[in-house]
Amino acid sequence: MVQETGELLHVTAEVHALAKAAVGEAAGAFAQMAKISDAAITAFFADFAQCLAVRRQLGGPIAEANAADVESARERGRPTGRLAGHRQDARRDDRWAARMARRPTLAGPVVEQIEHRGWSVEQLTRAAGGGGVRIRGPAERVRRCSRGAAGRQHGLVFRIGSDALGTAQAMVSHALAPALAAAGLPAGACVLLESPERAAGWALFSDPRLALAVARGSGRAVAQLGAVARQAGVRRSSLHGTAAPGWCATGRADTSGSPRR
Repeated sequence: MVQETGELLHVTAEVHALAKAAVGEAAGAFAQMAKISDAAITAFFADFAQCLAVRRQLGGPIAEANAADVESARERGRPTGRLAGHRQDARRDDRWAARMARRPTLAGPVVEQIEHRGWSVEQLTRAAGGGGVRIRGPAERVRRCSRGAAGRQHGLVFRIGSDALGTAQAMVSHALAPALAAAGLPAGACVLLESPERAAGWALFSDPRLALAVARGSGRAVAQLGAVARQAGVRRSSLHGTAAPGWCATGRADTSGSPRR
C-alpha cells in the first residue's frame, strides 16, 4: 500500500525475489569496492568502452538485440528514435572512454586537510552505499549507470524500461560484465534487474538496504516510486520526471552528507 496515495501495488513473489537478490549482490559489491584501486576503476572504463565499440563495429548480439527492441517498439507504436540511435554511439564511446580515463575516481576525495607538526588529519567523503536506479529510455543509460557506480565505488542496481531491456541485457552480458571481470571489479558493482515488470521498480525501491533511490521517467511513475522509497526508509532519493496532470514533475529528498552531481 502506498501510504501517500492509498494505491495498492501488487508485487509477485518472483519479482520480489529478483529485486532482493540484486540488492544483496550490490551490497556485497559495495563492501568490496572500497578496496579497489583507482587504476582498476580507470581500466574498467577503458575496457567497457572498448567492448562496446568492438561489438558495434562487428555487429553481433548487442546489435541484434537492439534491432529486436526497435522492431518490437515500432510494432507497439512506441517511439524508436533514441532507441535506434544506440547504433550510432561508437564515437561517443571513444570520447567517453578518453574522458573517464583522465578523470580520477569520485569516491573518497579529500575535502579538507589540517597539518600539524609531525602529523596531519584528512577529511574524506565516503561512498553512500548501495543504490537503486529506475531509468526510462535508451540502453545507452547502461553506460551512465556503470560510470556512477564504479566511479564512486558504490554498488548499483538499475532497472531499465521494457522497450530497451533486450539491448541492456546484451550490453551487460557482452560488454559490462566482461569489463568488470577484466578490471578485477566485483560483478555486483553494477547489476541489471532483469525484469520487464513495472513491479520490479516497486520491489527495488521498497528495499530498505538502499542508500539512494534514483528515478527517471514519467511524472506519475516517478512520484509513485519516490513515495515507495520514502515509506521503506530509503535515506536519500533523486526523482526527476516529465510532468503529468496532478503530479509533481520533480522532487528530491534531502541529500546532505553525500556528494551530488
